[in-house]
Amino acid sequence: MKLANKKLPHDVDFQNARIAMKRARLKAIEKAKQTNNEIVVFEHGKVVYMKADVLMGNRE
Repeated sequence: MKLANKKLPHDVDFQNARIAMKRARLKAIEKAKQTNNEIVVFEHGKVVYMKADVLMGNRE
């Protein structure tokens, strides 16, 4: 599928969506940490459970 607008990554809405996704990720990690649960992530083609502390160390 081709993107109609090649400047999409520079679009304000696109940038805001990235910020919102990062915020949601941090909230999910914090909730998992508070409840002593793991987070389900997709890594290297597999679904794995990871501890919140590990994910906090891999923050982007």
